Amino acid sequence: MSHQKNLQKPFDNSPHKDVYAIIMVMDQSAPKLELPACQTMGRCCLGFNLRRADRAVMQVYDEEVRALGLRVTQFGLLMVARVMEPVTLSQLSEFLGLDRTTLSRNLKPLVKRRWVRVEAGDDRRERKLSLTEEGHVLLVKAHPAWAKAQAKIAKAFGQAEMEQLIGQLRKVTAAIRPS
Repeated sequence: MSHQKNLQKPFDNSPHKDVYAIIMVMDQSAPKLELPACQTMGRCCLGFNLRRADRAVMQVYDEEVRALGLRVTQFGLLMVARVMEPVTLSQLSEFLGLDRTTLSRNLKPLVKRRWVRVEAGDDRRERKLSLTEEGHVLLVKAHPAWAKAQAKIAKAFGQAEMEQLIGQLRKVTAAIRPS
Protein backbone atom coordinates (compact mmCIF):
# COMPACT_ATOMS: atom_id res chain seq x y z
CA MET A 1 0.00 0.00 0.00
CA SER A 2 2.75 2.50 0.86
CA HIS A 3 4.47 1.69 -2.44
CA GLN A 4 1.26 2.55 -4.29
CA LYS A 5 0.99 5.80 -2.34
CA ASN A 6 4.53 6.72 -3.39
CA LEU A 7 3.65 6.11 -7.04
CA GLN A 8 0.69 8.45 -6.81
CA LYS A 9 2.52 11.30 -5.11
CA PRO A 10 6.26 10.71 -5.42
CA PHE A 11 7.01 14.43 -5.13
CA ASP A 12 4.79 15.16 -2.15
CA ASN A 13 5.92 12.55 0.40
CA SER A 14 9.44 13.70 1.06
CA PRO A 15 10.36 14.95 4.52
CA HIS A 16 12.87 17.14 2.64
CA LYS A 17 10.32 19.34 0.86
CA ASP A 18 12.36 22.49 1.33
CA VAL A 19 15.55 21.17 -0.22
CA TYR A 20 16.30 23.36 -3.24
CA ALA A 21 19.92 22.44 -3.81
CA ILE A 22 20.95 19.72 -6.19
CA ILE A 23 23.14 17.29 -4.34
CA MET A 24 25.27 14.84 -6.28
CA VAL A 25 26.40 11.62 -4.64
CA MET A 26 29.31 9.83 -6.25
CA ASP A 27 29.65 6.08 -6.14
CA GLN A 28 31.83 3.71 -8.05
CA SER A 29 29.46 3.29 -11.00
CA ALA A 30 28.00 6.69 -11.76
CA PRO A 31 26.85 9.92 -10.13
CA LYS A 32 23.32 9.79 -8.74
CA LEU A 33 21.08 12.69 -7.90
CA GLU A 34 19.79 12.54 -4.34
CA LEU A 35 16.12 11.55 -4.07
CA PRO A 36 15.08 14.77 -2.27
CA ALA A 37 16.60 16.84 -5.08
CA CYS A 38 14.67 14.81 -7.67
CA GLN A 39 11.46 15.25 -5.68
CA THR A 40 12.06 18.98 -5.46
CA MET A 41 12.60 19.21 -9.21
CA GLY A 42 9.37 17.29 -9.82
CA ARG A 43 7.40 19.62 -7.55
CA CYS A 44 8.97 22.80 -8.95
CA CYS A 45 9.44 22.06 -12.66
CA LEU A 46 6.82 24.00 -14.59
CA GLY A 47 7.38 21.99 -17.77
CA PHE A 48 6.98 18.61 -16.06
CA ASN A 49 3.87 19.66 -14.15
CA LEU A 50 2.26 21.34 -17.18
CA ARG A 51 2.79 18.19 -19.27
CA ARG A 52 1.38 15.99 -16.54
CA ALA A 53 -1.70 18.21 -16.12
CA ASP A 54 -2.02 18.47 -19.91
CA ARG A 55 -2.26 14.70 -20.26
CA ALA A 56 -4.93 14.45 -17.56
CA VAL A 57 -7.00 17.31 -19.00
CA MET A 58 -6.65 16.18 -22.61
CA GLN A 59 -7.94 12.71 -21.70
CA VAL A 60 -11.19 14.27 -20.46
CA TYR A 61 -11.65 16.23 -23.69
CA ASP A 62 -10.66 13.27 -25.87
CA GLU A 63 -13.25 11.05 -24.14
CA GLU A 64 -15.96 13.54 -25.02
CA VAL A 65 -15.08 14.24 -28.68
CA ARG A 66 -14.03 10.68 -29.59
CA ALA A 67 -17.57 9.70 -30.67
CA LEU A 68 -17.31 12.33 -33.43
CA GLY A 69 -14.13 10.77 -34.82
CA LEU A 70 -12.19 13.72 -33.46
CA ARG A 71 -9.28 14.27 -31.10
CA VAL A 72 -9.17 17.32 -28.91
CA THR A 73 -6.03 18.54 -30.67
CA GLN A 74 -7.98 18.48 -33.93
CA PHE A 75 -10.91 20.23 -32.25
CA GLY A 76 -8.49 22.95 -31.13
CA LEU A 77 -7.20 23.43 -34.67
CA LEU A 78 -10.76 23.68 -36.00
CA MET A 79 -11.73 26.17 -33.30
CA VAL A 80 -8.70 28.41 -33.89
CA ALA A 81 -9.11 28.18 -37.67
CA ARG A 82 -12.77 29.22 -37.29
CA VAL A 83 -11.85 32.23 -35.16
CA MET A 84 -9.03 33.36 -37.47
CA GLU A 85 -10.35 32.26 -40.88
CA PRO A 86 -9.21 32.74 -43.46
CA VAL A 87 -5.80 32.41 -41.82
CA THR A 88 -2.42 31.89 -43.41
CA LEU A 89 -0.47 28.84 -42.30
CA SER A 90 2.26 31.18 -41.07
CA GLN A 91 -0.19 33.12 -38.88
CA LEU A 92 -1.70 29.91 -37.53
CA SER A 93 1.72 28.43 -36.88
CA GLU A 94 2.84 31.54 -35.01
CA PHE A 95 -0.34 31.75 -32.93
CA LEU A 96 -0.17 28.09 -31.92
CA GLY A 97 3.58 28.12 -31.30
CA LEU A 98 4.09 25.27 -33.78
CA ASP A 99 6.65 25.04 -36.51
CA ARG A 100 5.20 24.87 -40.04
CA THR A 101 6.17 21.21 -40.50
CA THR A 102 4.33 20.13 -37.35
CA LEU A 103 1.32 22.26 -38.26
CA SER A 104 1.19 20.75 -41.76
CA ARG A 105 1.39 17.24 -40.30
CA ASN A 106 -1.44 18.02 -37.86
CA LEU A 107 -3.60 19.54 -40.60
CA LYS A 108 -3.18 16.61 -42.99
CA PRO A 109 -5.97 14.45 -41.44
CA LEU A 110 -8.30 17.47 -41.31
CA VAL A 111 -7.73 18.16 -45.00
CA LYS A 112 -8.14 14.46 -45.84
CA ARG A 113 -11.47 14.34 -44.00
CA ARG A 114 -12.49 17.56 -45.77
CA TRP A 115 -12.95 19.52 -42.55
CA VAL A 116 -10.56 22.25 -43.69
CA ARG A 117 -9.24 23.46 -47.01
CA VAL A 118 -5.85 24.92 -47.76
CA GLU A 119 -5.76 27.26 -50.77
CA ALA A 120 -3.29 29.57 -52.41
CA GLY A 121 -2.90 32.89 -50.65
CA ASP A 122 -2.21 36.36 -51.97
CA ASP A 123 1.23 35.38 -53.23
CA ARG A 124 2.78 32.12 -54.43
CA ARG A 125 4.43 31.31 -51.10
CA GLU A 126 1.36 31.93 -48.95
CA ARG A 127 -1.27 29.29 -48.14
CA LYS A 128 -4.60 30.09 -46.48
CA LEU A 129 -6.66 27.78 -44.32
CA SER A 130 -10.41 27.87 -43.77
CA LEU A 131 -13.09 25.48 -42.59
CA THR A 132 -15.22 23.66 -45.12
CA GLU A 133 -18.97 23.26 -44.66
CA GLU A 134 -18.24 19.81 -43.18
CA GLY A 135 -15.78 21.44 -40.78
CA HIS A 136 -18.36 23.99 -39.66
CA VAL A 137 -20.95 21.23 -39.13
CA LEU A 138 -18.44 19.17 -37.14
CA LEU A 139 -17.53 22.15 -34.97
CA VAL A 140 -21.23 22.71 -34.19
CA LYS A 141 -21.61 19.01 -33.28
CA ALA A 142 -18.42 19.06 -31.18
CA HIS A 143 -19.41 22.12 -29.15
CA PRO A 144 -21.67 20.22 -26.70
CA ALA A 145 -18.96 17.56 -26.20
CA TRP A 146 -16.43 20.31 -25.48
CA ALA A 147 -18.86 21.95 -23.03
CA LYS A 148 -19.37 18.63 -21.26
CA ALA A 149 -15.60 18.18 -20.87
CA GLN A 150 -15.28 21.78 -19.61
CA ALA A 151 -17.99 21.11 -17.02
CA LYS A 152 -16.31 17.88 -15.85
CA ILE A 153 -13.00 19.66 -15.36
CA ALA A 154 -14.63 22.65 -13.66
CA LYS A 155 -16.48 20.31 -11.30
CA ALA A 156 -13.29 18.42 -10.42
CA PHE A 157 -10.99 21.45 -10.20
CA GLY A 158 -13.37 24.32 -9.44
CA GLN A 159 -14.71 26.90 -11.89
CA ALA A 160 -12.91 29.84 -10.28
CA GLU A 161 -9.64 27.90 -10.09
CA MET A 162 -9.96 26.89 -13.74
CA GLU A 163 -10.54 30.50 -14.84
CA GLN A 164 -7.61 31.64 -12.72
CA LEU A 165 -5.36 28.95 -14.21
CA ILE A 166 -6.35 29.90 -17.75
CA GLY A 167 -5.44 33.51 -16.97
CA GLN A 168 -2.09 32.45 -15.55
CA LEU A 169 -1.37 30.24 -18.57
CA ARG A 170 -2.09 33.18 -20.90
CA LYS A 171 0.35 35.31 -18.88
CA VAL A 172 3.05 32.62 -19.12
CA THR A 173 2.54 32.35 -22.87
CA ALA A 174 2.69 36.12 -23.34
CA ALA A 175 5.80 36.43 -21.16
CA ILE A 176 7.71 33.66 -22.88
CA ARG A 177 6.50 34.27 -26.41
CA PRO A 178 5.63 37.97 -26.72
CA SER A 179 4.03 38.91 -30.02
